[in-house]
Amino acid sequence: MRSRSPRIRLTVLSLEGLGLRLGLCGWLLTVTLLSGGCSGKSQGPYDASADPAAEFDTALARGASEGKPVLLIFGANWCPDCRAFAKEVSTEPLQGLVADHFVVLHVNIGNWDKNMDFVARFGEPVAQGIPSIAITDSQGIARFVTVGGVLASVRSLTSQELYEWFQHLITLLAQGFPEGSGG
Repeated sequence: MRSRSPRIRLTVLSLEGLGLRLGLCGWLLTVTLLSGGCSGKSQGPYDASADPAAEFDTALARGASEGKPVLLIFGANWCPDCRAFAKEVSTEPLQGLVADHFVVLHVNIGNWDKNMDFVARFGEPVAQGIPSIAITDSQGIARFVTVGGVLASVRSLTSQELYEWFQHLITLLAQGFPEGSGG
């Protein structure tokens, strides 16, 4: 069960002057911050405090031991398509398909201001939209990277269409798709 921050509701009946209202808002913000209401913990699939390079090393080791490539999913919690994509990837039947074939790592890019040097290791997968993915072999070499914002409107896809898209990727992987091929 996820804990929720307490919410404070205050009704101001008759406060005169904008300064008093702004001062009250500032006080409420301070109370919220001090009480942990904005703890900085991730409120979605993309962890703002994660170290993607360290997590990638762990994912590579796990992938090598399980014989699976690493699926990097680049996105941000503010992005509706990123949240929709993450939800689909974590819901059956796609969850099972993905788990059977990949070690998954979500990478937070914020507003294109977080972890961009890590993202650049895989070309420019987020240049034209997010979510975006890269699939690497056990050596960390990108074997597939989405290009042109292919997944940037993933909300418009049905679950079945997304499942079939991943099946196609898995088929390409099994055939040894060429290094650097894109979607």
